[in-house]
Amino acid sequence: MQIDVLASSSLGNAYIVSDGVTSILLDAGIPYKELQAKSNFKVNEVAACLLSHEHGDHSRAVKDLIKGAIDVYALHETLTALGVSEHYRTHTVEPSKTYTIKTFEIMPVTMHHDVPCVGYMLYSKTTGERLFFATDTYKITVNPQSIDYLIFEINYQKEIVNELVNQGKVEPGIRARLLFSHYELSKALSWLNKIDKSRLKRIYVAHLSSGNSNASEIKNAVIGETGVPTTICDI
Repeated sequence: MQIDVLASSSLGNAYIVSDGVTSILLDAGIPYKELQAKSNFKVNEVAACLLSHEHGDHSRAVKDLIKGAIDVYALHETLTALGVSEHYRTHTVEPSKTYTIKTFEIMPVTMHHDVPCVGYMLYSKTTGERLFFATDTYKITVNPQSIDYLIFEINYQKEIVNELVNQGKVEPGIRARLLFSHYELSKALSWLNKIDKSRLKRIYVAHLSSGNSNASEIKNAVIGETGVPTTICDI
C-alpha cells in the first residue's frame, strides 16, 4: 500500500492511499489546484474522497472534487454542513458499516471532535493490507486489529500548551478547546500501548500544531513506545 502525504497541519490535510489498483483521497483540506500540484495530478485518478468532518482544513476542495466527477463519502451531518448532501456524487456513511469502493473496503469509525467526525479503516482486497486513519479527535475508543499502516493525529503536547498559557501567549480558552477536540501526545502514547501492533509496518503522525508541538520529541516518543518506523507528516 502506498501512502502519499499531500498536506498535514492546521492549515490543511490531505492524503492519497493506493493499493496499486485503486486510489482513495483521505480528506481534501487544501485548494483543488494545490491538491493537483502536490499529487502530480494523481487526484484525477482517485476513485473517491473520504471526508472526516466539515472543517475547512479537511474539506476545502470538496465542491471542486465533485465538479471533477469524484465521489465523496462522509457523514450526513458533514455533507449537509458543506451544502452538498443532495448531489449525486456524494454518499452518506454511518459508523461501523462497511462500504466497497472498487478494491477497497472502508469502514467509518466514530471520532470525538467538536463537530461530528469519523476516521476510517481501509482494507485492500488487492494487497490484503489494512490502514487505520484517525484525525481531529480527543480520544480513540477502538483497538484496531491487524493493521499494517496507521495515520493518526497527535496535535499538541500539554507541557508546551501549559507553558504558553503561563507566558500569556495562548489564551486559556484555546487550551480548554484543545482538551475536547484534538489528540494530545500522552493520550496518544497510552492508546498506542494498548492497540494490536503485530502487523504494523509504519506510523504516520498527522496534524501537528505548529506552535503547540515539537515534531522531533513526538517522533522519538512514538518510536520509543512502539518500535515501529514513524513518519512525521508536517507538510
